[in-house]
Amino acid sequence: PTFVIVRKYRIMNHELRIMDFYHIDLYRTESEKDIEGLGIEEIINNKNNIVVIEWAEKLKNYLPKKRIDAYFFYEKENERKINFSLGF
Repeated sequence: PTFVIVRKYRIMNHELRIMDFYHIDLYRTESEKDIEGLGIEEIINNKNNIVVIEWAEKLKNYLPKKRIDAYFFYEKENERKINFSLGF
């Protein structure tokens, strides 16, 4: 594809023990086959990473049980509501 699915940002503060921030955007993917070979499972399972996934429901077989889900809703034209859900 000509669009970026996985973008990595290096975190320079190693005192946090977090090394990398990943933004994964699955909007244009049709199936899990579209993401095979990208190393997403390894990215998600690395405890030293922070991972944010848009359209995560397309990756439901890879998502860890221990996670925080954020849901964005339109309240008004220029107003959004965010609900957080903890999974354990």
